[in-house]
Parts: sequence; structure tokens; C-alpha cells
Amino acid sequence: MLKWLTLGGLWVGMIPGLAVGQAVTPAASGVTPVAALDASKFLGTWFEIARLPNKTEKKCMGGAFMMFAPDYKVGRFQIVDSCKRPDGTHDVRNLSGHRADKNGDGKLKITTLWPLSAKYAIIGVGPDYGWALMATPNRKKLWVLSKTAALPADQLSAAEAMASAQGFNTGKLETVLQTP
Repeated sequence: MLKWLTLGGLWVGMIPGLAVGQAVTPAASGVTPVAALDASKFLGTWFEIARLPNKTEKKCMGGAFMMFAPDYKVGRFQIVDSCKRPDGTHDVRNLSGHRADKNGDGKLKITTLWPLSAKYAIIGVGPDYGWALMATPNRKKLWVLSKTAALPADQLSAAEAMASAQGFNTGKLETVLQTP
């Protein structure tokens, strides 16, 4: 047993930039979710205002939204994720999810097709949940979401500042065109 603990310690010591007694920086430790996510305020339709480019939404040209609804199972929710493609058709995905932790923070676990799931986090919310930031812990994906199809410039700036403080390159955000 001691041999395995020693080998494990050696392996951890080989991780670049992580020395014994060294503090883990926020960039290395992942994003910080909101401390308390009010599920009743978070449920509903969220329009994508901006996002970091990602493979999943490469062909999404606009009209993107996410609809969060309670599931019949307590503590779970259903998601409809939709966007418009260049040919006018819609890409629609049905997902399910739940909170990743029992402490009520913004960590989420979303299942695309059982048993495949991914971790996400709500890393910021605006006043009265008018806007929200949803991201992956590795900072590869980020969405600026709004309860309305347009977000006032001052609120967008506040959301971008919050994302930047969490280590995201907000200069790479793409604006999502919301068409009727």
C-alpha cells in the first residue's frame, strides 16, 4: 500500500507547475460557480447573446436559445437547446441534467445521451437573473445568456467583465444574432 501511495505522490509531483506547497491558481483549478443558484429563477428560456466558438455550434447561425424546465424527477431538469442553421432548418438537442453537488451552487451535470454527460457551471448571474454566464470548467466553452433576446450594453459589459475575471478571453466571444 505504501508503495502505491509513494508512486501516486511521485506522479502528482511530475505535473508541470504544481510543486509541493504551491497554491493552485484559479486558471488551473477551473471556474468558480455561483455560490447559490436559485433554480426557480434559473428555469425558463435563455437566449444566447454571445459564446466562445465551439464545435457543437459551428453551424449555428443565429436564433439560439436554451430552455430549462423541471423534470418529473425531483432535482433534475430538462433542456431544449436550439439554433438556426444557414439553410433555415433548426438544430435541436434534448438534454437532461441535475446539480452536480448537493450544496446548491452553480455546478451542473448535463447528459446528452445516457451515459454520456459533461460538467458545466453557472459562473455568474445578473440582477434578478436577467442574464447568466454558463461555462465548462476547462474554460473551452462559455455562453452569455439572457432572458430577453437582446441584452443592454451595460449588462453585456458586466457579464463580460465577470467572465474575464474568471480567466476567459472575452475578446473571442461571438455575438449570436437573434432573429424572430
